[in-house]
Amino acid sequence: MVRGDRVDSVEYARRVNAAADLVGAGAPVAAAARTLASRYGVSVRQARRYLEQAMAAGHLEVPESSVVFTVKLPESLAGQIRARAHESDRAISAVVAQALAEFLERGAPRGGRAGERPAGGGGGGLRPSCGGGLVRGLCGVGSAAAGPDTGSPGAGRSER
Repeated sequence: MVRGDRVDSVEYARRVNAAADLVGAGAPVAAAARTLASRYGVSVRQARRYLEQAMAAGHLEVPESSVVFTVKLPESLAGQIRARAHESDRAISAVVAQALAEFLERGAPRGGRAGERPAGGGGGGLRPSCGGGLVRGLCGVGSAAAGPDTGSPGAGRSER
């Protein structure tokens, strides 16, 4: 590994978990550090950091990998999302992931297309009910239908 490169959160959790396994198996810290250094191509000093984290916290949950998912949003909604991310010092992806998870946890209505209301005039479509959480702060913004995603995938756009 090139000096100064950092591993992502998934690989970090895997390395700390490997360190926890070695410690749990009764390996002496010095031997475990040499094993980790050899296995991952890092310095013994870095391997000791993984061991220290493992001894302090035990096994870490390995986060789920992320994928690129491009959508079109009304300009005003995108602006609010950027502002929320900036205010909370979080990535746009983290803010959107939290909002969508909250939306889906509430049992959002299924079926239909964006902007269409189910028969009977109910509140279907893709608009969230403004019950609470992060989604509540983003309610009432933009149009109900953003249209089909026929544009470019947005390559080169920054997260913040």
